[in-house]
Amino acid sequence: VAIVAGTALLLLVVVLALHTAPARTAILRRAVLLLADRFNLALTAENLQYNLVTRRVSLSRVTLAATHAPRDPFLTADLIEVTVPTEMLLGTVAIDHIRLENARLVIHRQADGSSNLPSAESSRDDGPPSALPVQRIEIPRLAVDVADIGSGMSLSLPNIAVDVRREAGQLRLVEPGRFSSGSRATTVRTLGG
Repeated sequence: VAIVAGTALLLLVVVLALHTAPARTAILRRAVLLLADRFNLALTAENLQYNLVTRRVSLSRVTLAATHAPRDPFLTADLIEVTVPTEMLLGTVAIDHIRLENARLVIHRQADGSSNLPSAESSRDDGPPSALPVQRIEIPRLAVDVADIGSGMSLSLPNIAVDVRREAGQLRLVEPGRFSSGSRATTVRTLGG
C-alpha cells in the first residue's frame, strides 16, 4: 500500500511540475527547436498553455514562418488550440479538434520563384510525412492573401469560416474577396464546389 501511495504521490508531483510556467517555457522552447530542425519552420508564440487531464494544448499570438524567411510568416493566429484523444496517452498519434482564432494565411511568391513557404527539399525529415487523423478543424475567421509577383496574380479573401469534420465540412465566405490578374480584377462573393 505504501508503494502504491508513494507512486501516486510521485505521479501527482510530476504532473503538477509539468504545469508550472518554467516547464511550459522549456517545452515551448523544445517544440520551436524541433520544428526548425525537422521541418524548417520558425514558430513563435507568446504563451503555451496545456492541461494533461483535458488533453488540451494552446498557443497564443502565434506566427509560423519558413526558417529561410522568419520575418515573413505564412500563418499567424491569435490562438491555436489542439485537443487530442485519450488514446494519445497510449501512443496513438491523432487530433480530436484544432481551433484557430483570427488566423491569417499569407503566401508570397516572388518573380524568381522563391516564396515565404518552407521548401520540402530542405526538410531534414526522411520520406513523406505520416497521415495524421484529425476529427475537426475549426477556424471561425480565416483571412487568406496569396500574391504571385511573377504572374501578377493575387487573391485576397478577408474572412472565411472553416468548419471541417471527418465526415463533412464547410468553407463559407463571410466577406467578399478579390482576385486580380495584372490590371484586371474581380470580386469573389462565394466559395463553392
